[in-house]
Amino acid sequence: MLAIRPATALRLIGQKGWGWLLGIGLVALAMAITILLVPGLGVVAALSFTSLALIALGVSSVLISLRLRRIHERIEEHNERQP
Repeated sequence: MLAIRPATALRLIGQKGWGWLLGIGLVALAMAITILLVPGLGVVAALSFTSLALIALGVSSVLISLRLRRIHERIEEHNERQP
């Protein structure tokens, strides 16, 4: 619930990326219900969710670094053109 409600608020104001936050909230809610109903399976779900989150963090870090490098190159090109 801590991610679902803010996601709906972001959607209402037209902010991009609200779907990712909603998806994370729904997965976390499903994992919480799984832990309550089947604790053994809940451990596997928690490990899987953590693994996927860390992989997503790594991929997003690489994508952000590539975008920042492109921005840096554009700034450098702009500065070189200035007299």
